[in-house]
Amino acid sequence: MRRLGPIILMVLLGGCGSPGSVYFDIEAPSYAPLDPITDQVSEYAIKRFDGTLVGVASVNASSPTEIALGPLMQIPQPEDLVLNVLSGSDLLGMARIRDVTILNGVQADYVAAVRKPLITIGSALPIEQTPVKLLEGEQILDPNTGDDLSGAMDGPKLPMGTQATAATWDGRFLLAANATGMTLLDTGSGKLVGVVPLPFAPARLEVGARDSAVAALDPAGGVLLFTDVPGLEADPSHATGNRIPISGALRTLTFAPDGKSVYVLSGGDVDACSPTAAAPAPNAITAIGIDGTNQGTWTLPGFVADLTVDATGNRLVLAGATDNQIETLSVQAPFGAAKPDKLAAAICPSAVRVANGEVFAVTNEKAPIAVYTNAFILLHVPLAGGTVSKVPFGGPEYTSVDTSSKGTPDGDTNLNFVLTPASLVAYEMAITPDGSRLVFAIRARYHEKAAPLTVLQAACTADLDIAEYGVYLLDTRTGQSTYTRRSQLVSGTNGEATCIDCPLPPGPDITFNCMSKPGDRAAGLAAVFGGP
Repeated sequence: MRRLGPIILMVLLGGCGSPGSVYFDIEAPSYAPLDPITDQVSEYAIKRFDGTLVGVASVNASSPTEIALGPLMQIPQPEDLVLNVLSGSDLLGMARIRDVTILNGVQADYVAAVRKPLITIGSALPIEQTPVKLLEGEQILDPNTGDDLSGAMDGPKLPMGTQATAATWDGRFLLAANATGMTLLDTGSGKLVGVVPLPFAPARLEVGARDSAVAALDPAGGVLLFTDVPGLEADPSHATGNRIPISGALRTLTFAPDGKSVYVLSGGDVDACSPTAAAPAPNAITAIGIDGTNQGTWTLPGFVADLTVDATGNRLVLAGATDNQIETLSVQAPFGAAKPDKLAAAICPSAVRVANGEVFAVTNEKAPIAVYTNAFILLHVPLAGGTVSKVPFGGPEYTSVDTSSKGTPDGDTNLNFVLTPASLVAYEMAITPDGSRLVFAIRARYHEKAAPLTVLQAACTADLDIAEYGVYLLDTRTGQSTYTRRSQLVSGTNGEATCIDCPLPPGPDITFNCMSKPGDRAAGLAAVFGGP
């Protein structure tokens, strides 16, 4: 239950003349399910962007609406601060506050628009050609409860077929793009603000620091930049962008820490860990200024599957898929042939994100079969160096082999084949700002080529190729994960194919078919305040 009245964090300062005072007025969302200010709040913490604590106020259900933060260190020059709304160690909400100064003898008032660190999951069509294509419903998740806030009749809604999402730097608006345009949602009211017409369906959306620009990635080649973000927020239908062409298929992008440049990774929609294809060719990173200038290109020694930015180190963090390592590249490195620095070994990493000085990377490494029958490895890699942690998460399974058998009448005994993936890649990933929740979309491949298999003492062969799409939600603190399957697609003209063949001479072969489960693939993964 939310407290009545506005909440104000108050600081009183001494000094010559009249005493100073600083107020942080908390502006909470008007739509209750989006409001993080509840009786669960235990404290408000104000920090610098590097994590240094500025002030903290402990609260409970009976606390007054004006809460004293106590004496704070002075901040003589304007500085951006972060307000965290906490319940114990759980991050309930955040606000980013621009240009704060705290000085003795000076009075100031700042608005803190608090928002939940929402997670978005959209949908797109699989890359495989299948006879039936279905799009699932989009989701807007509360990471602390797992509730889908878009399920309510009056809740916020992503447009159908949302392929890319991002939040503004201050968290006040959510951008969601599909084939028809880019929708703007108010994260305070949950209401639609408007739609920006687009000439293509973006594969990614990103927003620069301090809302320097919105970047929409055209996977066929090019980036559309909107540098008037306040104008876009005020009147989306009339927002215009500047398109910068980049040759070749593009994979993803991220902003520089200062928001003044965009780094665009080439390579297109390639499965870097595929068990059937040759290793993809090396790709490149092109730097684009938000003024539209092409600043230069780094050519990479191998294929990089994903990139993100380490704001504190002013460097890029790369998933070196063919080099089998997590790498870093200084944004000050000269353009041309790049030589990224190895941060940690990793078996075909496919997605990377950074939070609280740590890299989170999904890899194609399988956990020891003696301990886990079917699990892959998520790496935790400290940016400052140190011990690399391996967190196993359970892999998906395929159980739709048609055996044409009937179980016992009580259903307790059945004949089933269980297939586990030959490879797994994460093609999109997002992390909450505190690093506690990770969401990633995967493409798993079940693949066998004339592999020997014994079935009821018969010498059989398994020959199959199945692609599965799904979404993981993982608690990085406990390692617990939940998985949602979106589709299982069998390579075959009719959505099913013979995958197990058992010759029984002199009689005919006994064959078993693998069947498709039509659906979509998750897309548009993002976390409000979660960064790139």
